[in-house]
Amino acid sequence: LKNVPESKTYSAPKIRFIEEEDLEDFFFEATPRWHKSMLEIDGTWWGFQDHTVVEQFEKWIDWSWKHAPAGIKLKLLTNESDIEEKMKGKEYQDRRELKFVEGKNFTASQLVVGNYVLFLVTQQRPYYLVEIHDSVIAHNVRELFKDIWEKTK
Repeated sequence: LKNVPESKTYSAPKIRFIEEEDLEDFFFEATPRWHKSMLEIDGTWWGFQDHTVVEQFEKWIDWSWKHAPAGIKLKLLTNESDIEEKMKGKEYQDRRELKFVEGKNFTASQLVVGNYVLFLVTQQRPYYLVEIHDSVIAHNVRELFKDIWEKTK
C-alpha cells in the first residue's frame, strides 16, 4: 500500500458483503449502477448461475429487466430447472441467453457486470452476496466467461 500514491492507474478494489436481510434492497439500489457500468463495457451480464437465485428473486429480476436500458443482455450458463422454463414466457426473454450445462450442479452464482464481479449464494441460508468493484478483475473474469461461453454447446 505504501506504493499506491505513486501509481496513477491503481485503484484499490472495493469489496462489499451484503447479508440476506439487506439483499433485496441492495439489488434494487445497485442495479442502475451495474447497468451503467455494463453499458460502458459491453452491455452483458456474463457468468453462471445457480437457478435458485431466480426462484428467490424473481420480483427483482422482472423489475431489473423492465428498467434495463436498451443494449443490456444476459449470457449465462445454468442448470436445468422449472423456474427457467417459467422465465421463457417473460416479455424480456429475448434479452436473456442461457446455455444449460448438463451434469453441472452450480451451488452459487458468479456474474461479471461491467466493472463489478458478483458472487451470490442463494441455495442455502443465510443468502449473501459479495460484490467486488475492480476493473482489472472484472475484465479478466469477463474474458474467461466469454471463452467458456464460446466453447460451451
